[in-house]
Amino acid sequence: MTNGLIEAINGLIQLAKRMARGFRSFRYLRIAAFLKAGKLRLDLPIVTS
Repeated sequence: MTNGLIEAINGLIQLAKRMARGFRSFRYLRIAAFLKAGKLRLDLPIVTS
């Protein structure tokens, strides 16, 4: 058995930590980690004037 799955999850958490840099709360790091681990996309609507 390998620990590839654990290493993949760790990589996602490290990516979330880089994304959450500058946030002042662990809560935002946790949200970023969930977004990355769940492969969610937050497409913002295009605003036209």
